[in-house]
Amino acid sequence: MDSSKDNSPDEVFLLKKRITELEEELYKFKREANAMRYYLDNAPILAISLEYPSCKTIFLNEKLSKSIGQPKEKIIGLSPYDPEYSSMLSKEIVDRRIKYMEEMFRRKKMVVFEDEREGRWFRNFLFPIFDEENNLIQCGGLIQEITEYKEMEEKRLEDKEKYFNYLIEYSYDISTIFSLDGIIRYIGPSINRILGYEQKEIIGKSIYDFIHPDDIANLDGCIRNHKGIKKPLISFRLRHKDGGWIDCEATIVNRSHDPIIMGFIANIRDITEREETRRLLEESEERYRFVVENSKSVNAVLDKNGRFVFINEYGAELFGFEPKDMIGKRIDELSSGKFAEERMKNLDYIIRNKKELNNSEFSAIIRGEERWFLSNTKPILDENGDIKFILNVTLDVTEKKKIEKEVELAKEFFQKIVDNASDIIFTIDNNFKIITWNIAAENITGYKKEQVINKNIEQIDVFDYSPEFIEAVKNLFHGKPLVFQEIYLKTRSGERRIIQINYSLIRDAIGRIDCSIFTGRIRQLDIETYGSLLPGHSYLLQGESYRNAYELFIGIMNHNTPGLLITRLHQGEIDTIFTLIRPKIILLQTLKDDRYQTASNLDELIENIEIFTRNNPNGIILLDRVDYLISLYSFESVLKMLYRITELIGNTACIFLLRIDLSTLNSRQITLLQQEMELLPSMNIHRLTLDKLSIDILKYAEEMNRRNIEVTPKQIYSSFGISRVTAQKKLQFLEEKKLIYTRKHGRTRKIYITEGGRILLRSHLSS
Repeated sequence: MDSSKDNSPDEVFLLKKRITELEEELYKFKREANAMRYYLDNAPILAISLEYPSCKTIFLNEKLSKSIGQPKEKIIGLSPYDPEYSSMLSKEIVDRRIKYMEEMFRRKKMVVFEDEREGRWFRNFLFPIFDEENNLIQCGGLIQEITEYKEMEEKRLEDKEKYFNYLIEYSYDISTIFSLDGIIRYIGPSINRILGYEQKEIIGKSIYDFIHPDDIANLDGCIRNHKGIKKPLISFRLRHKDGGWIDCEATIVNRSHDPIIMGFIANIRDITEREETRRLLEESEERYRFVVENSKSVNAVLDKNGRFVFINEYGAELFGFEPKDMIGKRIDELSSGKFAEERMKNLDYIIRNKKELNNSEFSAIIRGEERWFLSNTKPILDENGDIKFILNVTLDVTEKKKIEKEVELAKEFFQKIVDNASDIIFTIDNNFKIITWNIAAENITGYKKEQVINKNIEQIDVFDYSPEFIEAVKNLFHGKPLVFQEIYLKTRSGERRIIQINYSLIRDAIGRIDCSIFTGRIRQLDIETYGSLLPGHSYLLQGESYRNAYELFIGIMNHNTPGLLITRLHQGEIDTIFTLIRPKIILLQTLKDDRYQTASNLDELIENIEIFTRNNPNGIILLDRVDYLISLYSFESVLKMLYRITELIGNTACIFLLRIDLSTLNSRQITLLQQEMELLPSMNIHRLTLDKLSIDILKYAEEMNRRNIEVTPKQIYSSFGISRVTAQKKLQFLEEKKLIYTRKHGRTRKIYITEGGRILLRSHLSS
């Protein structure tokens, strides 16, 4: 049967019309699809579409194709589950996408995730595509590169962190984190401004170490009972680094459940001023008046015009009034002169600027006596910022002023002691500048205070061997001990003086070395002290201490004279005595020594002395501890050795010194030694008698020498009221008798007492 017969013309027309509409819709769809494809190919994102449920790729744009590095044709039809797909991307990336794709299929909702590949960040959007009957038919994917966004986000986070740190650092609160057992794990930098501690001084310690003992139980109970995340407000006192207590208020948050915090977060605020105000307000007027009236300070309240509203009895009494007579009056109505003028000037400043004025110091004549006061004045403002009244507290600090004056006088007295000390005293600060230089230092070196004070020790030509000494001083300030026990000081006249020094380190309040004080005295004795020693002579030092004998020996060596020391001293004593000048040393002992030559055989000693005199025809020899040789041999053997030595010395320009201890010899032995050897010139004074003036001159010279003060002939005739001729005759006589010696310094002769002069002076003073 012909089907066309069954369709009427109208039906055919409608069918054709419908076909035309479908073709138009298809064309429109293709056009939109092409536009969408063009958009996706040129859009700044990566796009892909997978068929469901096969997950085969049915579309991807050019940007994604280039990103993968494969042509579209090779990717279309592949599923993420295919091995070829994994070979194009890393397995890690493919597995991650499969994971989120399966999640999207399961939930049938868009899934968003981020991942990173080769330093670049991507944000992925996986979304389901449904047909008209709401059946899942495809999985769409859009991938956006967000590397630049991530970098900007990290920068914003850094800025936020800096901003947060600034807030924490300059906050008026102390931010802290402490564990459940109270150990502080973090503390904000504002701790330094509020409590005076550095952060490192606090972290790791218990918060209870800083809580006032009376407040520990309250804080501990709050922490132990605080289970939730609410912020309880608690008040307590914290210890300031200076030892005082600061009233504080804190909000505490329990974050023990947070794996990062695992403890409490607290914000602590200093409420000292608020608490002080509250305590003052809580005190009753009666109690306040009792305290004010009975205090030993001036307590006053003035109105905004500077008139007294209240003043306590103590304050009124100081001004010579009754309190009631001062009410309603200004200071300039009650007093006059400079005192009233200064007080009104301060009040005008407070009223005009509405600012407090503290620690204002002034004096006033009270009942004929000058008294000193320290005043604190504070305006109290109303809610509009206008002055309601003015509070003043004035303390009588006269006693404090007196104590300060006494301290100043004590400092001056101490300075006088330093200046008049016989020892050299000088101080070097941590900038290596001389800040103290006493009179003894001036007298010995010839340099006045103004020539050395505030000068760097490298800039003045006082310290011989200065590089070594300067280095040693610098090491002092780094905690190393001074290696020098003696130093050379150079005088303005070019002489060198050996000074035996000691030092003390002065530290500041926090233990840093602030300066070092050096004290010292002249180490060597001048040859003239013992009188002139003649070349080729042998001298007996009887009764002399070994210190004096060695200082005489060093004094002679200091004149460029080579020396030979024969002694029983041990190495430590030798190093102490001979710091700057080293003689040739022979130790009297039978055992060998690593550092020095040893000898105990008499012939060996004579041979060594003979070698020394041959090589040093103008040398000085000191033989100490001859008693040791006598104990090994006999006195007669030692005497024979001394005969040979004196004969040997007599044929040279050398000087031989023999020190003996009189207690180790009998009178016969002493006589034999005295017959063979000479006494020091200064010792031949036994039969010498002096008049009172000569004794007084010797006593004056000895005292001035001991204090390192110069003595001149002019001082002698001026001090004793005698003529110049008489003074010159007396000095000439004392010098001829070897009781003094003189030395020329420029145009002036300076006078020094000899050892013989000291001995004779002591014998006269004791008789």
